[in-house]
Amino acid sequence: MNNEPIKVLLIEDNPSDSLLIRKMLQSSRSMLFQSESRDCLSEGLICLSENDINVVILDLSLPDSQGIDTYKSVNTHTPDVPVVILTGTDDEKLARNILREGAQDYLVKGRIHVDSLERSIRYAIERKHSEENLQKAYNVLESRVEERTTELAKTVEELNREIKERKLAEEALHEVQNELEERINERTQELQESNENLNMQLEERRMISEALHESEQQFRTLIANIPGAVYRFCIDSEWTLEFVSDVIEEITGYPPSHFVLNRVQPYRSIIHPKDIEQVERAIQEGMDRMESFRVEYRIIDSNGQTRWFVETGKVVYSIEGEPLWLDGSIFDESNRKLAEEALQKANRELQRLASIDGLTQIANRRQFDECLDKEWKRLLREQNALSLIMCDIDFFKLYNDHYGHQVGDDCLRAVAQAIDSVTKRSSDLAARYGGEEFVVTLPNTGTEGAICIAEEIMKKIHQLKIPHENSSVNQYITVSLGVSSVIPSQKISPKELIDTADLALYNAKKQGRNRIVVSDRLPLGAS
Repeated sequence: MNNEPIKVLLIEDNPSDSLLIRKMLQSSRSMLFQSESRDCLSEGLICLSENDINVVILDLSLPDSQGIDTYKSVNTHTPDVPVVILTGTDDEKLARNILREGAQDYLVKGRIHVDSLERSIRYAIERKHSEENLQKAYNVLESRVEERTTELAKTVEELNREIKERKLAEEALHEVQNELEERINERTQELQESNENLNMQLEERRMISEALHESEQQFRTLIANIPGAVYRFCIDSEWTLEFVSDVIEEITGYPPSHFVLNRVQPYRSIIHPKDIEQVERAIQEGMDRMESFRVEYRIIDSNGQTRWFVETGKVVYSIEGEPLWLDGSIFDESNRKLAEEALQKANRELQRLASIDGLTQIANRRQFDECLDKEWKRLLREQNALSLIMCDIDFFKLYNDHYGHQVGDDCLRAVAQAIDSVTKRSSDLAARYGGEEFVVTLPNTGTEGAICIAEEIMKKIHQLKIPHENSSVNQYITVSLGVSSVIPSQKISPKELIDTADLALYNAKKQGRNRIVVSDRLPLGAS
């Protein structure tokens, strides 16, 4: 789209999610976006009608529409506009089902960042363009096949006419021969002339036969050069396969002779049982609309392996509007599917590695910084409390020196998992802050709630009963905790909240360790 902005319509009823995504679009440096936002499906459809939208970001749970029907309404209204689905972590299965219905991509709320949003929008537009180009190519192919079929039919008709003429000539010759037997001496010259005429007709027939053979060869060459299998089905109760190109053996392992006229098995028998209804529904919908159809499904090949196919086709009708047969093509999309799955798996692993502390397997400092910044902005808008708990293992250096670093690492892992087990809500986050220091982020939690969590952490650590012979406060591993709470304000920053929690932790250690200290130096804006 050159240097023009990509016009994005966001249909999302959650103001926080809507604002976050629009801010991501505005902050993009590699792509230029122009966004529109609507909080219900009906308003979104009106916006699509009145504006030239390049891509739609669609939440499946809206006040006036839910689930897959939400996507179908948008796709029916503007089938040429690519759609990226917004879903929660519990609805990823539904989002993947909607991808099979035609959506280009989906994003999981809570995992969206600028790069993934840009990549998803770019991929949705490129995939939509690829689908349109593939449909155009198929239309061209279909037109050429129809033209070649028409030419072939004309040739066959001419051949039939020539054969009929030849039969008439043979009958006339037979009569002449009978007459010649009676008048052989008188009609020798006439017989020679008749023979010459007959030879001429035979030569013409030979030439027509060669032309027909050449046309058939050209048609077969055209079909053979198509990477997918070209077919023709009868419109009958069995969907009998009349013709399929040789490529079918390459992509299924079964020769065409297996399927043609259902000699060994019908083609339907190799379609994955869970996908048969979907394929039949796509064909029926194409027939109902008298349009081409496209469907993606799995098959079980001759080796018992599952492969992904994309099938496109169209029903051919008589002049009276009666369905005659179904023509189409089948392409093997298994490599593309495998590549997509591998890429998604790699992306998930990279995402996990980037946010998880390698030793303790809880959130790392980077994820904590991102979480604190996100929750700070959200609670700044909502004017709700945000609390931090800073935790430090008491006399951990002495523990490492006495028991060794390997045991020390085991201790860090056990303490980290104990702290992480206390966080109950999805918005709470336990992270390794550095060394033997940990931090817990508690959105929508005031001082009293944070103290309860801190007490639960101390209880969990005591229950571990990890021996610590060199501790001067207890025979087992203990922790010191600093608590700080604040209602975010424009006058303060997240760093000040960290500093006050860190100061409370310092005082806890100064007062003798193995205790909780609540900050008495709250930053401005605290309640």
